[in-house]
Amino acid sequence: MTTQTAIQKRAAMVPHQVRALAMLLTSTSPAPIRTTVRIAGGAVRDMLLGVQPKDWDLATTLLPEVVMEVLKHLAVVLDTHVFQE
Repeated sequence: MTTQTAIQKRAAMVPHQVRALAMLLTSTSPAPIRTTVRIAGGAVRDMLLGVQPKDWDLATTLLPEVVMEVLKHLAVVLDTHVFQE
């Protein structure tokens, strides 16, 4: 398997909800600050092993208060440990 194929396979494992949240958080940062959002934790391990992750952790350069404000505006149900749809 080529490197490109392996990357595409792993990228396909990321649910659209996780992608959408990452895109929203990235677009939330005030200019000219550049925000990054990365998949973290057990999801990274699972993806490297070729296993579909059961939960998703995201790490961001945004302050926690900013993330919480974004989620409040979306009226997203937030369990303090697991983001649920």
